[in-house]
Amino acid sequence: MKGREGMAAPPTARRPDAQGYSLLRHALGVQRIGDRWRKPYRNYFVAGARDAATWRDLVSQGLARLVGEGRDVTGGDPVFVVTDKGRAVALAGIAFKRVWGYGSPTYRDDDG
Repeated sequence: MKGREGMAAPPTARRPDAQGYSLLRHALGVQRIGDRWRKPYRNYFVAGARDAATWRDLVSQGLARLVGEGRDVTGGDPVFVVTDKGRAVALAGIAFKRVWGYGSPTYRDDDG
């Protein structure tokens, strides 16, 4: 889609579905353990046939970026990374209180 001046329009500003959130958090290495969250420690995801369509949708939303495709080391599967915008969306509502270790979820009534 092209904007008024011939430039590509920005990605749509919709939120990912539950599977999208799950994949973004998985790519970052974030997982829930009881009532705590493990801190992010990586940023990549090798998407097999089952997840590739969801990742391409995340790319169209500006939440992820395709960084490689068709490489032998991944068996030809595409590799995606989470963008800064995607990281913010995936980690929204989670507060990590220490530099290392676990974080506790923080719930806010406002969006700010």
